Amino acid sequence: MEKIRPRSPAEPRPEKKPSFISPQCPRCGADLALADRVERMERADDEIWHDEWMCPVCRDRIYLDVPGGLS
Repeated sequence: MEKIRPRSPAEPRPEKKPSFISPQCPRCGADLALADRVERMERADDEIWHDEWMCPVCRDRIYLDVPGGLS
């Protein structure tokens, strides 16, 4: 079965994991979390960018979940 890929930054990711990049931090190996949730847990779902991920341990950068990209 083919994996369904999101078509926009505002579209939630399947299984609440990045679709285009590794779900683990390349520096420490921790599971990435939505950057908006790391910064403010109470943020409403309609205020979240689902393509911005952050390591909750390192908290030093945002990883973009886009085709062909890891920034």
